[in-house]
Amino acid sequence: PLLGHSDYGWQFVGSDIDSTAIAAATTIVKANGLSKAISVRQQGNRKQILLGLLDSSERFHASLCNPPFHASLEEAQRGSQRKWRALGKADPKR
Repeated sequence: PLLGHSDYGWQFVGSDIDSTAIAAATTIVKANGLSKAISVRQQGNRKQILLGLLDSSERFHASLCNPPFHASLEEAQRGSQRKWRALGKADPKR
């Protein structure tokens, strides 16, 4: 979104279910003076992607999605550890 707005003037709506992710995204948007160009919204229903998040009058040209790729935090951590081992390095978070 930062490049999309600065290079092309695009507007964005970012969303997540996680309050920490929302806080981080909001901080980045505000720090870059982009609050009018990038809206950050929290989805309260884990079973929905856009329902209840968007206003019926809003129109979009595209939708990008980065779904969770792991069933649990533990599975995600195991995947990260496996990738670091494959690189021959220690996990920097450990």
